Amino acid sequence: MSAIVDSVSKYPIIRSKLQRPRIGGQLVIRPRLLEQLNAATSLVFVIAPAGYGKTTLLSTWLETNALPSAWLSLDEHDNDLVMFLTYLVDAVRTLFPTACHDTLVLLQGMTMPPIAVISRTLLTELATIQQEFVLVLDDFHLIHERVIQEVMIELTRRPPQALHLVFAARTDPPLPMASLRVRGDVVELREADLRFSLAETTAFLREQMHLQIDDQSASDLNDQTEGWIAGLCLTALYIRHAGGPKKLTTNPQGYSRYVISYLVAEVLAHVPSAIQEFLIKTSILERFCGPLCEAVTNLAELEQDGQTYLEWLEHNNLFLLSIDEDRRWYRYHHLFQRLLLDQLERKYGSVEVNALHTKASAWFAQNGYPEDALRHALAGNDTAAAVQVFAQQRQELTNGEQWHHLERLLRLFPRAVIDREPELLLSEVWFLINREQLADVPRSLDQVEALLRQQPPDAATADRLQGEVECRRSTQYYFASDHARCIAAARRALEKLPAEWWMLRAQARLFLSVASLAVGELRPAYAVLYDSGEPDHGRAFQTRLLVGTCFVHWQTADLTGLAQAATRILDGGDQSGLQLETNTWAHYHLGSVHYLRNELAAAERQLAPLVRQPYLAHVQCFLTALPRWPWSIRRKANRKRPVRPPN
Repeated sequence: MSAIVDSVSKYPIIRSKLQRPRIGGQLVIRPRLLEQLNAATSLVFVIAPAGYGKTTLLSTWLETNALPSAWLSLDEHDNDLVMFLTYLVDAVRTLFPTACHDTLVLLQGMTMPPIAVISRTLLTELATIQQEFVLVLDDFHLIHERVIQEVMIELTRRPPQALHLVFAARTDPPLPMASLRVRGDVVELREADLRFSLAETTAFLREQMHLQIDDQSASDLNDQTEGWIAGLCLTALYIRHAGGPKKLTTNPQGYSRYVISYLVAEVLAHVPSAIQEFLIKTSILERFCGPLCEAVTNLAELEQDGQTYLEWLEHNNLFLLSIDEDRRWYRYHHLFQRLLLDQLERKYGSVEVNALHTKASAWFAQNGYPEDALRHALAGNDTAAAVQVFAQQRQELTNGEQWHHLERLLRLFPRAVIDREPELLLSEVWFLINREQLADVPRSLDQVEALLRQQPPDAATADRLQGEVECRRSTQYYFASDHARCIAAARRALEKLPAEWWMLRAQARLFLSVASLAVGELRPAYAVLYDSGEPDHGRAFQTRLLVGTCFVHWQTADLTGLAQAATRILDGGDQSGLQLETNTWAHYHLGSVHYLRNELAAAERQLAPLVRQPYLAHVQCFLTALPRWPWSIRRKANRKRPVRPPN
């Protein structure tokens, strides 16, 4: 695949998700469990409800294990194949920086490959890693997307020899567990295994919770909590504030939700009121740092330091996990967070809760986390803010051809919101064009123009949006063979689109050029691309224009000019700013030149990658390269056959 792309554009990654949570304080070492984990071969399943110490156990194990390890903390937002696999590969790359290059490239192709192709590529690349290593997928129960599960089924059926894959989850993952057990290389730790023994309970209470407690009281608490670590921790915090051991009534199934809610309320009642408010308000955050907490809780207005609060919580064992090396980012234990959210609902009304989300959204937007900003804006019912965040990201993502990321952001919006927002609809139109669903384009563009008439935005925004409509219209008219209207629409687009929206301007110039050529205007067809008068937006923009010139040279049968333009794209030095679509078109055009010149070996070098890896190329590259590639091979082979004398 390296013949097509020399570098892989990175999907936006939250680095803290790739770092093993740091467990502070004194830990209860659990030799019986560590011994089982150390005996693991291919697959490990740590399955238990919330609060049984899965993450703590695995973190402790990896600190003592000699094998290199990678970690991926999953959340419900990872139910997207591109996002999930990008994170998985990046986790592996924390150990092996060049691993799984082809898998990442496949995920950025113009067409999403079948799951079988993605699975096979991933497995093949993981199998090339010789060094044994551990990969932990924490909170895997949050992954419910079927296509992701299918990839993981293949990975567990044929695990690479060097990989020790660990699933930490609350429920059994949707994998062929029975057949995996029969294979005999599976270690399973479940609720019964993870419960604290009496000795572990006593050590935990005395050494980590700093309780002066006698053996009988420790035994009573162990029986009462049935070895459930989260319940034991809450009870210990409650005892600390109550001044001594207390008997709590539980149901036959152990600690009920009501008992736990009571314990949380009791614990919160004995911490300073400022800490109570801090905990409850920050419970809306899936991960947080000091400055973010300051923004959400108004600590900044009081000139107080959010990091100080976090360190206090960590010191007092209030269910806080550090999730990065610098101890800057944290999250709450999931069970504790859920119970804090219950407190939030009881204490504050929807208006105040929405305001918290709005503050979080503003902080994330200002600090370069658009997806988090968008999610919190929508959670706070602030659709206008969410659309604004999307609009601010759209130019950069469009210019960078980051279609998967742009579509992921778009799909966060409900359908009803998309249908009434021009910014969202215009992005959806681009996806329709990329997928060649051109029949649906006119209706969507009509809808955008109707919205612009009903609720006209400010003049600059109105011009830009109308310019984008005209750009898309030029595409629509060209493929309908309405070349005069295509030319007019492209010219209007160039009048209205801002210079910084260079991807759209390049697109408008492309269709202006090919439509001019179609009506016999050769000189303008070349001039609009070669002498564009556009500001220098960098190599990616220049190569985008060169792709347009390739089409003009092709249609005028100018093979020399076509070869020069395609070669300039591929030989322009640093290609880090180029996208797959640009490169694949260049390979296609250059291969076509060699084919028509009967330079068959050179044609094969350019066309073979497009045929062998069709998902990386624009669909038209593949379809038109496909018939030429075997002919090149056959004709080259025929040349090598000896000439037989006539009979």
